[in-house]
Amino acid sequence: MPYWDGAAQFISHSGCASSLGNSPVSKAAESSKLKTVLNVAMAKSKNHTNHNQNKKAHKNGIKRPTSFRSRSLKGVDAKFRRNAKHALAGTIKARKEQKEAAS
Repeated sequence: MPYWDGAAQFISHSGCASSLGNSPVSKAAESSKLKTVLNVAMAKSKNHTNHNQNKKAHKNGIKRPTSFRSRSLKGVDAKFRRNAKHALAGTIKARKEQKEAAS
């Protein structure tokens, strides 16, 4: 199998050099050979690194997620929202009466 010598030539194991431009072999075949040879010869690149990620994360501090008293009802069924509104009003009224009765 020929190998790539760095110049624009393939060198076979017999030592014969053939130029890429002057070879009787088709250009497509030569380019596929070149790609194969180059893919085998190239070093594997680094896949992942965690360098500097902790520094970036702590630059403005890692904050707790904000907590709310109750979840938003945005996107909830309208019928449910109306019922919840009236139920809440009734609950407040009942607790007020219960408080007055206890005192």
